[in-house]
Amino acid sequence: MFGQVALELKKQPWLLHVAALIGMLLLFAVPLGHATGVLPTRYTYVHGTRFVNYEAHTVDGEAKAVQRARAVAEKEYRGLVQTRPTDENLAMLKLLQDLRAPLERRDYLTANRLTLAAIDKDPRLAGHYNLNLIINSTNVGSAALNGDAMTASLTYYVKHRINSLQVIDEKVSAVNAVYDVMSRYGEHAYKFTVLDNRKQYFYKLNAGTPLTWIFLCYAALTLALVFNFDRRNNTENLKHMSPRRDWAMVLLRAGVTLGIVLGVLAATLVLALAINAGIPGHTLGTLGYPLITTSGPLIVVTPVWQYVGAALVQYALWAVLLGGVAYVVTQFVAEPLLVVLLCSLVFLGIPLHYLELLPLTVRRLFPGLYTNPPALAAQADYFLHVPLHQALAVLAAWTALFWALGVLIQRLRYRSRGPWLS
Repeated sequence: MFGQVALELKKQPWLLHVAALIGMLLLFAVPLGHATGVLPTRYTYVHGTRFVNYEAHTVDGEAKAVQRARAVAEKEYRGLVQTRPTDENLAMLKLLQDLRAPLERRDYLTANRLTLAAIDKDPRLAGHYNLNLIINSTNVGSAALNGDAMTASLTYYVKHRINSLQVIDEKVSAVNAVYDVMSRYGEHAYKFTVLDNRKQYFYKLNAGTPLTWIFLCYAALTLALVFNFDRRNNTENLKHMSPRRDWAMVLLRAGVTLGIVLGVLAATLVLALAINAGIPGHTLGTLGYPLITTSGPLIVVTPVWQYVGAALVQYALWAVLLGGVAYVVTQFVAEPLLVVLLCSLVFLGIPLHYLELLPLTVRRLFPGLYTNPPALAAQADYFLHVPLHQALAVLAAWTALFWALGVLIQRLRYRSRGPWLS
C-alpha cells in the first residue's frame, strides 16, 4: 500500500502543482501589493477628473474615520433638531450621542447593540446615510430592502457577539479580501446593436472567475498527465503484475492526485489569508462575517465561511468529475494535449457557446453550465431559480457516470483487447 502511494507520488507533475499554487495565490496578492506600495494605486479618469480606484486602509485609520463621521453627523443633527425637532431627528441625535463612548473605546459590539435597539424602536433610522458611514454600509441595491438588510446584518453581529463594525471589516479584513477575489462574478460583457434606428443593448454573464478557470485548467491538465502516464511511458502492462485490482489501483492514483490538487487549493486560501492578514494595519477578520443578499422580498444572511465552503465543495466536485473524464479519455487516447483538450470540453460549454444550442432547462443538466460558483451563490442571471443543491446534484451525477463508465471500459479492455481499445 505505502509502496504504491510512494510510486504514485513520484508520477506527480510537481512543477505544475507549484506553478498552480503560485498562479492562484497571485490573485489574492493584489491588496497586499497596493498596501505596501509594490503596486501603484489605480485611478480612473472621467471627463478629466481623477478618481481613486483603490486606497490603502488600516484599522486605526478606519476607526478614526468612523469617529470623525459620527462627530460630523452629530453636529449636523443638532442643527436639524433646532429647525425640525421631529421624533426621527431626535432619535437619530440621541443614537449618535450614545455611540460616542463605545466608538472611542472601540467597543463595537456595544455600538452595534445600541444601533440595533434604536432601529427596532424607529425603523426609519436604518435609511439614514450617516449610519452607512459609521456603523453598517450593507446595501442590497433596493431602497425598500436596504433598511431590512442593515437590520439583518446588525442582528447577526450582535447575536454572534462579533466585536467589529461592518464598515471597517469590509476594508481591512483578510477574510473579506479573500472573499472579494472569490466572488467577482458580476463583470458583464455589454454590447449593443442598432435595429430600426434604435440602439438595442444586451449583455451576457461571464463564464467564471479567474480563480475558477485557473483551478479547472490546472485540475484538467494534472489529471490528464497522471492518468496518461502509463500509456505515455509504455508501462501500462506492468500494472498487471500487481496483486491489487486494476480499478483499485486507479482509485488509489485518483485519490493521491485529487488529494494534492485540493491540497494546493486549500493551501492557496490559507496562504492568502495569512498574506493579507500580515499587511500592516490589517486584521484576519471574522469567518462569521455576514453576507447579505436577497431572494425576492426576503433577506438572506450567509456567513462568509459557509459561502467559501460551498465554493470549495463545488471545486472539489469539479476535480473529481474531471478525474472521471480523464480516466475514460486516457483509455482511448495517448497524446497528452489531446487528452487535456477532450477533458476541457466538459467545462468550456459557455465560452465555446455549444451549450447555447440547447434550451435553458436542458442546459441545466450539463456540468458546463456550473463554472461560476459566485454567480450560482448570488442566483444571478440564468441561475435565478437554480439552488445550490441542484448544481451539486448535477455535478455528482455526471461524476458517478464517468467513473462508472471508466471502470466498465477498463474491464472490457483488459478482458478483450480489440483494436478499438488497444
